[in-house]
Amino acid sequence: MTTTVNESYRNGVDTATLFATLDAVKAAPEAARFQFRANNEWISGTHSRGTIDGFFGVGEERSHERSFHFDADHPAVLVGRDNGPTPVEYVLHALAACLTAGLANIAAARGVRRAACSSCAPGRRPATPSSTSRSPSKVSPSRARRSGPSAEWTCTVVVRHVWNTRLRCSVPVSAASTRRG
Repeated sequence: MTTTVNESYRNGVDTATLFATLDAVKAAPEAARFQFRANNEWISGTHSRGTIDGFFGVGEERSHERSFHFDADHPAVLVGRDNGPTPVEYVLHALAACLTAGLANIAAARGVRRAACSSCAPGRRPATPSSTSRSPSKVSPSRARRSGPSAEWTCTVVVRHVWNTRLRCSVPVSAASTRRG
């Protein structure tokens, strides 16, 4: 019995297509310009529903094979009903997923057979407001509607992995942003 192995796939990545894409982008850098979009609609309270279906890439409008729908909300302790992850949790997931996918592509391109790879993106809000933000309890309702309290979040992405070779990647990513209501 003979077993056939498709060497163009490694760790679920089509490396032949990956290298062809890299070559195409080198030849035509404008092909690498993408614009991804997410549309969001308020449902009730802190609950909203997002839809992702179209994007611009390789010089034209494109669609995913299907639309994706996501509910976002806050837990009860933050005046929500917990109908979905918080928006911050979606951002943290996006950072961790992007980094994990990138590591899988890099490992496949280098000929590495992946044994395991996981990432964790914890986000935290400082316990005390910064000198530039105002506590929500000190903001009048009319002022809150105009400018809203600011919130500072810090995110660090930590990647844990086990490789069958010497490839080692540990990429901490920190991002701080200020959100206005």
